[in-house]
Amino acid sequence: MIGLSPSAAGRVGQVIAFTNDPDTIDDVAFEFASFLRASLATIEQDPEAFLEIF
Repeated sequence: MIGLSPSAAGRVGQVIAFTNDPDTIDDVAFEFASFLRASLATIEQDPEAFLEIF
């Protein structure tokens, strides 16, 4: 999820992950562009693992 209205500790545009059991919110990236760069780097390291989920 992208934080459009974050708390005082957050930043607009931050990427967060919500887990329902237990209820937690984890910071994934400070901004969407950083999230995309990290995702691409992970895919480039092991593209076969990425393709297995499809």
